[in-house]
Amino acid sequence: LPFSSQAFRLPGLQTGWVPHGQNPGQILGSGHRGKMLGAAAQRASAVLYLTLLLSDLHSELWGACGQPLLEVMYLKYEEQPIDISPVFDPMVSEYKATLDWKMRFFSVRARPAPPAVIDNIHLCPEQANCLKKDLQVVTMDFSKNIPVQPSQEVLYMFDVLLHGVVRSYTLIVHRLEGTETSIRHFILQGNTLYPAFRSDTRSYRSLLDVETDMALMELRLADGGQTVYASAEAPMSLSDEDNVTMLKNVHPGIFRSPPTRLRRRLREEAYGEFQYPNQYAEFAVPLSSKRLVNFEVISADGGHKGFYALELARSGSLADA
Repeated sequence: LPFSSQAFRLPGLQTGWVPHGQNPGQILGSGHRGKMLGAAAQRASAVLYLTLLLSDLHSELWGACGQPLLEVMYLKYEEQPIDISPVFDPMVSEYKATLDWKMRFFSVRARPAPPAVIDNIHLCPEQANCLKKDLQVVTMDFSKNIPVQPSQEVLYMFDVLLHGVVRSYTLIVHRLEGTETSIRHFILQGNTLYPAFRSDTRSYRSLLDVETDMALMELRLADGGQTVYASAEAPMSLSDEDNVTMLKNVHPGIFRSPPTRLRRRLREEAYGEFQYPNQYAEFAVPLSSKRLVNFEVISADGGHKGFYALELARSGSLADA
């Protein structure tokens, strides 16, 4: 609004509105006193206008970036990254993480968006149940090492505070027992597994295209300390009774691209990924034949074994190729 139509207040006078185009001095009276009061009213009107303008600007900035949020959060065991699930998003408040059996502790690295601060930090070390035990952590110890026993889980939560507004973040961290013999995921590059992969399903089949003479496999471990051995039996000719040739390639697998060291570091700070190394294997499958591939998974503690089997088949003939 123009200055001449703003509300004004002077000592001894009530607030009023000056019609647009009319000088406040005309309302307050003529002569020297009226001119002085009119000038004062104009100054007061200008100050009020600027105050309202700055107030509106503050409200807009508060709506855009005035939320208490984290810029980044990730977990570490010494200098090794720990995956969090889901991938870090400042608007997501709850996360889970799994420690390898060899990881005796973890630490949280987080940075709030300025000028927000981290406050009200709590650690619940017994089965992630704060009713059993709830420890308050001082802010200076926010990134301290937090021990976790095998097969146990803890809860770590804290607030991000900004201008009296609070957003809470919660982490539930579980440590593996060390006896696990399952893997997290299995991918057959460019081909479909039957049935779809599940950690507790141990036997699979797949039909390769005629053009695919080498089966490429990616295994994602459940524990970074696991060891996997792969071996394949000798190829056998397909027979008319082999129904593996009826399988369709409807959901071809795609490898997770191995990142460069630089990209790994950048993504690690942003998302806390790359805790689990991938294992790769490849075996040739001749035309019109099938081949059984076996995987032996040794647990992180070295005392347990598990097995997976994959039957690969390749149709066609030399004439077809």
